[in-house]
Amino acid sequence: RTRGRRASSGRPVPAGSSTCRGSRSSREPSPIKAFSGRPISGCERLPTSRPGTQLAHSSRFRICRLESLNSTEVPSVIRRLAAGEEYGERLVQALMSGGGDIRGILTTPLMITLLVITYRAYQRLPERLSEFYEHLFSILWSRHDDTKPGFIRVKRCPLNDREIRRVFDTVCFLARRDGIVEFSRQQILEVARKAIDAMQYECDDAAFVDDVRDITNLILEDGTRYSFIHKSVLEYHAAAYIAALRDDDRSEQVYTSLRQRHWLTWQEELLFLKEIDALRFNRFFLIPACESFFYKYLRRIPRTWEKTPKSVIQRLYKGHHLLIAVDATKSVQAVWYAALDVSRLGWAFMNYADRAERDLLCDALDVDMLLAANESGVAKRLKKPFVGMIPEKETGYKVSTCEALDYGAISYEPLMRRFSSLISTIVAEYQTAVESLRHHERSKSLVDF
Repeated sequence: RTRGRRASSGRPVPAGSSTCRGSRSSREPSPIKAFSGRPISGCERLPTSRPGTQLAHSSRFRICRLESLNSTEVPSVIRRLAAGEEYGERLVQALMSGGGDIRGILTTPLMITLLVITYRAYQRLPERLSEFYEHLFSILWSRHDDTKPGFIRVKRCPLNDREIRRVFDTVCFLARRDGIVEFSRQQILEVARKAIDAMQYECDDAAFVDDVRDITNLILEDGTRYSFIHKSVLEYHAAAYIAALRDDDRSEQVYTSLRQRHWLTWQEELLFLKEIDALRFNRFFLIPACESFFYKYLRRIPRTWEKTPKSVIQRLYKGHHLLIAVDATKSVQAVWYAALDVSRLGWAFMNYADRAERDLLCDALDVDMLLAANESGVAKRLKKPFVGMIPEKETGYKVSTCEALDYGAISYEPLMRRFSSLISTIVAEYQTAVESLRHHERSKSLVDF
């Protein structure tokens, strides 16, 4: 039971084994044909595979997508992986008594396996997700082998552990920057070469890729394709590359680019950076993002926030529309409205609003009141007619949300109350970040020589 993997009825086969691998050509690999074609009396075959592999698209199997693990199944998976050893029970108890952030990622056997490996090495539950991923690479690269007496793994790449980690971080950053989630052999070697050159190291790109693949399994080879073991690994190490930038000017440039153009697609990296690069995250990203939100919608930087005026609601909903369907007599039949496009409002709103707050319009507008108001003839006064818009084959009017509220004489109070709580949260977070910077500057001045 794991997200994003597929299974079909038959004999269990380890994911990633030779029977599950195949090229991306339309020709089906012979191991799959042989595996599916040999009858075994009384035995069904159950191979497993990640999505996108040749096996997952084979017509020789009935394909089933497996569900994510739920919280009640996690302890049994941990106990099985621990094979009866005492640390497994300690990990289960630690998860039951805490580990809120960690519990959220335990939806697949893979992520539970990685947690078990980390816990076995450190004998404690990571307090934050960033700590979990930070420990993971070093454990897989060296400490896991160190637990095997007399075992020395031959490494092709001459770089030391710290240098390997820096190159891996750079590879992840370049992959995220270029939007690459899956590589050909040639592509991953080119990215590795760029990363090695950027760090000014001497190492063969193929040796680096093969070592990371064989030793850590954080990069997987599937036939002729390469991918990261989990998207969150890619995201954390891309964030770690940014956090490791030594030049504040370069760091500011990256954060400014993230804030102005890329924050919507780099949200997970930003959450990691808030933990592992808090000072520069606050200075170059959070504070400017909050100030941009304040000036655009509140027209000032507030010290506190209690009540949201009507003018702020109108600015927030500028450009948002309703669709009012009418019949031949102009009588209102229905009203449709989309959820507020929070990406337009910027990172500050998106980061602190939960899903319910992002759908504020749906909660605040009383559709029955709006229908009643428009049945009295208001719809005839609304301009911008639409034909064939969503839902299809309906005729009516496209109007701005604020116009509809005004025409329908509907109170702004529900919206004002909901937004007041949200904006108060943003203001409090902004003030905390500002005070954190001030404290840092005071502490810095105390140790000046």
